[in-house]
Amino acid sequence: TNGDSWNDNSNWIVPPLDADGFSMPGTEDTWYGVTVTGDRVVYILLSNNQLSGTIPSELGDLSNLEYLNFRTNQLSGTIPPGLGNLSKLISLALDSNQLTGSIPPELGNLSNLNSLYLNVNQLSGPIPSEIGNLSNLTGLSLNNNGFTGSIPPELGNLSKLISLYLQSNQLSGTIPAEAKFENAADRLE
Repeated sequence: TNGDSWNDNSNWIVPPLDADGFSMPGTEDTWYGVTVTGDRVVYILLSNNQLSGTIPSELGDLSNLEYLNFRTNQLSGTIPPGLGNLSKLISLALDSNQLTGSIPPELGNLSNLNSLYLNVNQLSGPIPSEIGNLSNLTGLSLNNNGFTGSIPPELGNLSKLISLYLQSNQLSGTIPAEAKFENAADRLE
């Protein structure tokens, strides 16, 4: 993600370097924006840090990752389907980038997710019905994209939802009867 141009890349590239161009393995707990518990990466928080390029698909291999925040950068390309493998993920914030393509249905596998922020990108296509599988979701922001089609009735399964933002898309139809959004009654936009 063009690490040499980041606002802060402290300790990511400290000699001697590993073959991958980064600091040696075992130093990740010193890297800016990375939190390690034991020997596992649990947080990657690199918002507003001048990241550019595509989201590395290898992030899907970080099996203990709980928080991934790349908001307000210049990331482009598609959302890697492998992020759907992050079974411990609690928050995914990819908003305010230049991402394109559709939401991978694999994100519906993230059963521990409580917030999903994909707003202010250039995403398109229908909202996948699999988002309705995210039973712990309290916040869903998909606004300011190019989503088309109707709101999936499966979003009515999101019984813990408090905030839902779908405005500034190209959605059609009505809010499905199944989507009661009782917790979000006064916040539905």
